[in-house]
Amino acid sequence: MLTASMITAPAYAASPYVSSNFGGTWFNNSGPAASDHTIVAGLNVTGAIGMTFDNFRLEAEVGGQSNIDPLISGVFGISSSMSVTSLLVNGYYDIKGGGLEPYLTIGVGPTWVDIDNSIFSKQYSAKYTTLGYQVGAGVAIPLSNYFAIDARYRYFGTGTITDNTNGNLKIASHSALFGLRYEF
Repeated sequence: MLTASMITAPAYAASPYVSSNFGGTWFNNSGPAASDHTIVAGLNVTGAIGMTFDNFRLEAEVGGQSNIDPLISGVFGISSSMSVTSLLVNGYYDIKGGGLEPYLTIGVGPTWVDIDNSIFSKQYSAKYTTLGYQVGAGVAIPLSNYFAIDARYRYFGTGTITDNTNGNLKIASHSALFGLRYEF
């Protein structure tokens, strides 16, 4: 009986949570891998379910980033947009103690990239699947035993995507996100 309680004790220390974040994103290196093309503005939305284990968290996150390139979209007849959807497994290290709870995060998972360009009457669309990753830091502000407000910075990137038509692509973005976490 003692052995059974020792084996199951870690399961009782874990608590599930759900979270959602919303904020701005800025893509860079979104063109050929050798260029430094920057897309200035966009939107980033994420949702996650996870488990808290003392100072560590493990979660599954679905995220979407979408941008319209303002450098070329304003020119008559030319538009460019990109969206990135990711399914990441993220790990967190929470630094607890006091009112604010800073944390560090890292994650990896499959990523789908969708690019649509229209130049006058010519349309170019491409879809890619690649491995994405993210690293970041943030701070949680507990509101109660169950709710916390979350503010974070996140760098997101992919490996090089092979495109035989337009040269290789490499996606990278910076995001400032705010959200809410509910722990059961």
